[in-house]
Amino acid sequence: MEVCEMSEAENIDWNNLEGSITSEACLKFGVGGITISGSEAQLSVTISGFKLLKTNKTLFFNTPRVFIDLENEDHYERCEELREIVQDICFEAEAYIINHKYAVYQQELPFKDDDGEGEDPFNGEGE
Repeated sequence: MEVCEMSEAENIDWNNLEGSITSEACLKFGVGGITISGSEAQLSVTISGFKLLKTNKTLFFNTPRVFIDLENEDHYERCEELREIVQDICFEAEAYIINHKYAVYQQELPFKDDDGEGEDPFNGEGE
């Protein structure tokens, strides 16, 4: 919201990000993805986000490129915090993709066997 200069950004309390005022300001916004580009000295991020409109439609947007390195003179005001968040996202993505760190949910359904044994998933009764 702040990078895209949206009016809702004025309601963010940067000293209390968990507070109700900030939560209410962010309620209709979400992040769909990030794109990281550049080298270590010129590291930048573009955030893909969305806003739920009053008409229950969704507005999708991309932020301008945001530099997240203090050495870059055109860096984002809160680049240190944003850089930490991006590092956390990269860590989680790597754990998910490379290390297969994800929950495995139901892998099979408990249907009755051909001989009539097993549980009926629709009435909860077993043999």
